[in-house]
Amino acid sequence: MENMQRIGFLLTAGICMLLCLHCEENPLDHSVISPIGRQISGQATLVGETNHENIYVWLEGFNIGTYTDEMGEFQIFLPSPDSQGIAGRVNGIFYLYFYIANYRVSMAQVMFADGELITSSGDFRADGKLNGVRALYKLLHIRTTVIPETVPENFEGDINVLVQLQAVSDSVNVVFPKITGGSSGVVFLRNISSEDVFVYLPESVENIQMSEKIGPEIRYIPLVFRVRRGSLPSGRYEAIPYFFVEQDTLPPELLESLDPNVGEIGPDYLNIPFRRDGGQFTVQPLQ
Repeated sequence: MENMQRIGFLLTAGICMLLCLHCEENPLDHSVISPIGRQISGQATLVGETNHENIYVWLEGFNIGTYTDEMGEFQIFLPSPDSQGIAGRVNGIFYLYFYIANYRVSMAQVMFADGELITSSGDFRADGKLNGVRALYKLLHIRTTVIPETVPENFEGDINVLVQLQAVSDSVNVVFPKITGGSSGVVFLRNISSEDVFVYLPESVENIQMSEKIGPEIRYIPLVFRVRRGSLPSGRYEAIPYFFVEQDTLPPELLESLDPNVGEIGPDYLNIPFRRDGGQFTVQPLQ
């Protein structure tokens, strides 16, 4: 996260601006590695939810990741022992991680010897199937409200993004890497139809990192950004505040596997899986 200052967005003096980052590839493209050799599979669920898709499942040691489907089911295809890289065949005990940013990370133990899965060991059966279902419990409720909810395409002025945070049980540490004393922070605006991503980056000489410990009482983080006339095409948008939820058991390699630039201010940040409520607003076309 210390690399935030490498971002070189152009900002006009005294005016915050929006930058359109048109992604030729969907930043949420959940591609998986082609199947080679053995596989492990199983199911993970989000407690209290009916849709369990997009839980990120990552296997350390191999640095292989995939995502669950709507039922929470997943498969990871393991490379053959002879294709496991110049470091040699994998040996030892590793962990399979189940990750949604605002849920408590869950883990399962996997054992390998000479590059082969040791069956009937760790948390997996002889057929490579996970024993039981891994349940992820929510750490943090996130709700985003945008005011106004609708603006015309030629709108110019301030849009308010109110971020509502509430810990489910234990307190949660939330980090806003770039925020100012004037309640101005980084906000991503994702066009729901086209997947175009606009980034609001405030201009200030007093940019600071804000770390907040969120407890069971609702906390409100107000963010304000200014839209320049004609900078947002018409369409339906989601406003996504830029922050990180800290978890001690989360290895940094997991986030890096999502994208090497996932910790920087750019569309790659959207590769981090969250479950949020609200945040949608509309830019209406001119009649």
